[in-house]
Amino acid sequence: MTAMPARWREAWARDEARLGLLLVVVVALAASATGLGNQFTYDDIPIIVDNPMVNAWHTPWEYLTTSYWGPTRGNSLYRPLTVMGYALQWQAGGGSPVPFHLVNVLLNAACAAAVLALFRRLVAPAFALAAALLWAAHPVHVEAVANVVGQSEMSTALPMLLAMLLYVRDRQAGAVRGRTVAAIGALFVCALLTKEHGIVLPALLAMSEGVLRHRGFAPDDDGRARQWLLARVLVMIVVAYIVVRLSILGGFAGDAPHPALERVPPAERSLVMLGLVPEFLRLFLWP
Repeated sequence: MTAMPARWREAWARDEARLGLLLVVVVALAASATGLGNQFTYDDIPIIVDNPMVNAWHTPWEYLTTSYWGPTRGNSLYRPLTVMGYALQWQAGGGSPVPFHLVNVLLNAACAAAVLALFRRLVAPAFALAAALLWAAHPVHVEAVANVVGQSEMSTALPMLLAMLLYVRDRQAGAVRGRTVAAIGALFVCALLTKEHGIVLPALLAMSEGVLRHRGFAPDDDGRARQWLLARVLVMIVVAYIVVRLSILGGFAGDAPHPALERVPPAERSLVMLGLVPEFLRLFLWP
């Protein structure tokens, strides 16, 4: 049997990648589209419906200097890009929940596509497709997609996934390029200003580097210099973020405790959290 010509193999690989992307996006949309008919509920009410920073458009500076929950609850969390996004969606729909849920559905599909692109660079295409399909359909994402305020989970995850994708792409070709360092820095800022979970991006990049080195992608002297440059940029961003957050919230955490835990000492709160860890693991493995 004659071997398939190289151009045919390349065309097949491109078609396979496109079909895989289409399948992942379709599954993500099918798994989340039922949320388009949802209303505002739970934390959506104080954060969106009753928040004057969302109900009317303000200057970008006002969003950058206001806490997440708005004036009704004092300084509690700092997510200016998230609140700004809510305000834009409120204006687009005249206060209707539909634009918010539409953005959630689209963000869910975009994150699944980014997972596929990232995994295709790290594992065999079949395993990458399986991982992305699992991400697209996993019930653990329901809370993030079905209610509006879960939007910050996906709008933080997307820039983090893109930053990892850029890093892995450059490292597989050699050294991280200067413009990639700038792009990752910008994506890191977006993630941090969307939700504080974005601060784990440096750890995710370090894990990616570990995988790449295990695969034989050891950096040369220039590559190590670029990595130190990226590390310095990320550290400076973290320091600037902490300073700004402290100045806006007046404290590092800035979040008011849940009423049920308001008088509970921190040690006992930790025990409550640890008691939930087995449930979290179960939801990941057997939802």
